[in-house]
Amino acid sequence: MHLALLSGQLRTLCMRVAKLGRDKKKAKTQNNEELLECVQDHMDLLQYRQKLEEVISFYMFFQILFTSINMCCVIVFLILFANDPFSWIYYSVYFVAMTVEIMPVCYYGTTIETEFQNVTYAIFSSNWLEQDETFQQHIRIFAEATKKPLCIMAWLFRINLKTFLFACKNAYSMFALIMNIK
Repeated sequence: MHLALLSGQLRTLCMRVAKLGRDKKKAKTQNNEELLECVQDHMDLLQYRQKLEEVISFYMFFQILFTSINMCCVIVFLILFANDPFSWIYYSVYFVAMTVEIMPVCYYGTTIETEFQNVTYAIFSSNWLEQDETFQQHIRIFAEATKKPLCIMAWLFRINLKTFLFACKNAYSMFALIMNIK
């Protein structure tokens, strides 16, 4: 839920930044103040991302690792030991549950990466050309600060859809190894 919240806040920030300087009724000093508020909100979201990563990194590393192992075990049980329809249904539902356990986290991890990249695009979508020199200086600094790609890490790997596919591939690799040993 925190990843979804961070993703939504980043999207809202992008919309606010893209609208900067578009309201003709506002003075250029007001636009500059709004830009500085957006910069502060971006810094707050960066800090929130860092704290969130500190909290979930350890747990998500093991969650993804053990989900991969569990998915492999379920496939092995389905193929080798499931004889009746109840076992097939049980292990199939368990396999889907294991998959669904990490998929939303990986999805929102990818969304967060994309939204952090979209902040830079939103900066250049604003009406910065018609603003005063102070605004333009601030926007250049803000754009430079947003260029670095950001993501949520789980120790050794990023939390994104590529990691989800990695877990699925690992499950299949372990399954193929077990089947070759058999």
